[in-house]
Amino acid sequence: YKLKTSELKLGGVEHIRVADALIYPDSGYVDVLPGGIIPPLENAVILADTIHKYHRITSATVRVKGRYEFEAKGLYEYNIGAHQQSIRLDNILGTYHGKGRRSKQSLHTWAKGIVNKEDQFFIDHKTGFYGEIELQSKNRHLSFDGYAQLQLESLQNPQWFCVGFQGDRKNFAMTCPEPRNEEDQLLFSGLFLKGDFSGLSAGILQPMRQASDRVLFNAAGLIKYLPKKDQLLVGDSLKLVGLSQEGNAIRLDNKEASLTLDGTFELASNMPFVKMKTAGRTTFKLNEPDKIKLRCASGWDFFLPEKLLKVVNSDIQSSLFEARLLDYSRDTEYYENALTPFLTDLETRQKTLHSMPHMGLEMPSKQNDYTFLFSDLELQWNNTYQSFLSSRKQVGLASIKGKKVNRWLDAFVEVKMPTGSTDRFYLYLKSPSDYYYFFSYKDGVLSTVSNNETYNATVEKLGKKERLRKMKGGEYYEVQLADPSSAKAFINRVKAGR
Repeated sequence: YKLKTSELKLGGVEHIRVADALIYPDSGYVDVLPGGIIPPLENAVILADTIHKYHRITSATVRVKGRYEFEAKGLYEYNIGAHQQSIRLDNILGTYHGKGRRSKQSLHTWAKGIVNKEDQFFIDHKTGFYGEIELQSKNRHLSFDGYAQLQLESLQNPQWFCVGFQGDRKNFAMTCPEPRNEEDQLLFSGLFLKGDFSGLSAGILQPMRQASDRVLFNAAGLIKYLPKKDQLLVGDSLKLVGLSQEGNAIRLDNKEASLTLDGTFELASNMPFVKMKTAGRTTFKLNEPDKIKLRCASGWDFFLPEKLLKVVNSDIQSSLFEARLLDYSRDTEYYENALTPFLTDLETRQKTLHSMPHMGLEMPSKQNDYTFLFSDLELQWNNTYQSFLSSRKQVGLASIKGKKVNRWLDAFVEVKMPTGSTDRFYLYLKSPSDYYYFFSYKDGVLSTVSNNETYNATVEKLGKKERLRKMKGGEYYEVQLADPSSAKAFINRVKAGR
C-alpha cells in the first residue's frame, strides 16, 4: 500500500467475481487506485457464468466498474477439428439484465463479435460462416446470425445461405426451414427437372436457375454434418433422428458423392384434374441424377366412370388367386416409409402399419380415394422421353378406388413431364385373367381401351354426362375409347426406353 498516492497493489489474486463472471488477472496482480478504481486488466481470463462456467474468454482487456458490472473485449476460442480459431469479442458486458426493479433482475454476461467472410471461419468441420456471433453466460450454446456455407468436396457451387440459430459445438446442427442465399433467392435441396430440356439435376441448397425449372424433391429444416461418417443430413428433424417417418430427408455421402432421398416426390404436379401422390426412397450419384431409380408408393386420383371401374375391379377381384400376393412383411421398413405420407391421421397410421405385415394393406376409405394405389412401383428416368418409366415387369397394386387388391400385376407405366407443356400419364395394367386395361391422359382427355370387349362396349355406351364432365373453372374432362394399337405402341415405347 502506497501512503502518498493511496494506491493498493495486490498479488496472489486468483480471481475477481463481478456480475456472474470470474475474472482472472494476469499473473494474479491487481492495482487499486484511490476511490476503489481498478485500472483496466490486461491479458485477463473471463469465465462465465460462475456456476456452470460454460464460456472462457482469453486475452481480455477488462474494465471493472463495480461489484456488479464490467466491460471487456477479448478472444473466444472456437476450435473445430483441424480448424484452430478464435472469435474476437469487442463488446462484452456483465451487469444486471431484465425488466423492472433491480431486485427482480438477474446478473449475466453478454458478448457479441463479428466474423468477416475473409476470416474463413468454421462453425463446424465442413461449414463456413460469417456474420454476428452472440454469447450469453447462462446459455451453453452460442447464437449465430449471418451466412453459412457447406464446404464438402462433393458439392459443386456451394451457396452462402442465411442462418439464425443456436449451435451446440459438440453436437452441431443448424435449423434452416427456408434457406436463402446472399441474393435472397430461395434455395432447395434434392432433385430438380431442368427447364432447358437437359434432364434432371441434384444438389444441396441450390437456387432454381430458370423459371421453368421444377423441384421434384425438396428437403429443408435441419442441417447436420456427421464427421465420423463424412455424411451430411438435410431435412425434417424428427425424421433425421429416427423419431418419425413423416417429412423429407436427404443423406449425402461425401466420400461416395451419392445422395439418398427419402420422402414425398412431386411427380406430374402440372396435370389438370389429376392428382398424383408419390413417396419412396432412391439413392444415386450426385453427378448422375439421370440414372435414378425410384422405388415408391404412388396414388393416382383421376376420374374414371363408375361403370368402367366396376368392370376393371370385378375382373381383377375375381382372379386374385392367380396373382402373386404382395407380402408386406418382407420389407417392412420400405413399406412403412413409403406409405406413411398417405396415412395422415396418426391413430389410423399406427393401426394400419401394425396390421399390414399380417393382414396386408387396408387403408380407410377416407384416406384412400385413389383410382389406383400402387404400394410398390419402381421408376427410372428417361431423359429423351422426359419421363419416369416403370423399370420392372410387375407393380404392386394395393387397391382400386379403395378396394383392396394387394397383388403383383404385370404393368407398364409412364409419367411424362415435358418442358413447356402439361404433364401426362400412361398406364397399361394386366389382370391375372389376361385382360389388359390401358389408360392415357393428357390435357383433360382420358383415352382408354382393353382387350376385354365388355369394357370397350361399356366405354362406347357411356352417356354424354358420363363421358364429358364439367370441372371447376368451366373446363371439361372427357373419356374416350382409344385404338388398341395405342396400347401396343405404348408397351414398345416403354421397353425401348428402359
